Amino acid sequence: MTPPGGPLKRFFWGCLEEWESWKRGMLLHLPGKLGVKLRYHFYRRRFASCGRGVVIFQNVRFECPEKLHVGDHVEIGSGSVISAGGVIRIGNHVGMGPGVGLWSVNHVFSDPERPFLEQGYEYGEITIGNDVWLGSGSIVKAGVRIGPGAIVSGGSVLAKSLPPFSIAGGNPARIVGWRKAPPANDPMRENP
Repeated sequence: MTPPGGPLKRFFWGCLEEWESWKRGMLLHLPGKLGVKLRYHFYRRRFASCGRGVVIFQNVRFECPEKLHVGDHVEIGSGSVISAGGVIRIGNHVGMGPGVGLWSVNHVFSDPERPFLEQGYEYGEITIGNDVWLGSGSIVKAGVRIGPGAIVSGGSVLAKSLPPFSIAGGNPARIVGWRKAPPANDPMRENP
């Protein structure tokens, strides 16, 4: 947000915002270990919190990184998009394949008499537990909680929360198996 003031002050702040955008753009495409290391050092100060050993591959885009909480030893695959406007919390030892989308923001479109672009946004927190694997191209929508140890297969669209150690797949995603099944009489066996 540009602070009030004279034209010179506004120009100065505009240049700082532009420089920040250039840095993000240059880091986005840097290949190899150097690119991974530079992206980690750049974003760890911009995230709400960031653990150790975070790997951010090429072409990962972040929106509202100041609302993103990242645990230890998280890998974010190339081409992923993380929109944290509604807050996203990622646990420890989480892996994301290429092209994963985390969307904690969605357009409001309830009034058919007005264009949806004029109706604003709705926000929902995403929480991803420890030891979760999100397969390539999977999408997690606002308001979803993924329990520890869960796996979301590639290309899945997850609109509902998942219990711990479940394996989900499809569009919309549903539980297709278990890494460690709850007892037969446990209500968690069913989709939440």
